[in-house]
Amino acid sequence: MPTYPCENCGAPIEVRPRELAIVCRECGYEQRLSGVDPGLEPARQQELKTSPVATAEPLEPLVPQPSGVLIDDDGYRLRIRRRWFSFGYIPLLFFCIAWDSFLFFWYAAAFGDPNAPWLMVLFPVFHVAIGVGLTYAVLAGLLNTTTITADPQELVVRHRPIPWSGNLNLPVQEIRQLFVKREKARRNNSEAYSLHALRTNRRQVKLLSGLVDASQGQYIEQEVERHLGIAPERVKGEVKH
Repeated sequence: MPTYPCENCGAPIEVRPRELAIVCRECGYEQRLSGVDPGLEPARQQELKTSPVATAEPLEPLVPQPSGVLIDDDGYRLRIRRRWFSFGYIPLLFFCIAWDSFLFFWYAAAFGDPNAPWLMVLFPVFHVAIGVGLTYAVLAGLLNTTTITADPQELVVRHRPIPWSGNLNLPVQEIRQLFVKREKARRNNSEAYSLHALRTNRRQVKLLSGLVDASQGQYIEQEVERHLGIAPERVKGEVKH
């Protein structure tokens, strides 16, 4: 039976006629023979091996690592960190300072005057709620980092240091696919994106939201799927690379 040298260790591998893929018994390396029939003469094999061979195109092109995303992979555990910070939060921070300062002096005057009407205290309550919510969101945007950790058992999502909704633990065996969706347009006509997991029961789980750049979500999707050995497939409604 003809033999073919292993491309990894050089050990001879017995090849059956018209066999296009072989596995080395010495090192376990798998290789394709590019359509070479080992039953041919060596000169003809070399000619066919060096000739161009059509290969299947990948489902999606690889996404380069975008700014704002850090990755650490020790072979067992993959850890991806994404900072929320963007310069768009800076003007919002000054707006919150002005808004909250106005309310502070308003209530200082209201409670400092024993003759102040109760309407002066009750009227700004709605404005206080807006100020508290907006200030909390801006602080989270300036300080928070989302960490996605993937190991053979589970996928973990955590938002820190400002507490935020969306923390989750998802068993790996329940994950069928990751994909990025487009969220509704913002007021300035820009778009936001979110990263989702499609579970084996076909239900979707949101992992990240508010991504200004789709490439951040697509890069995280790519690296998590690669680490967990999930073959990429199309999902209805996903944003293509």
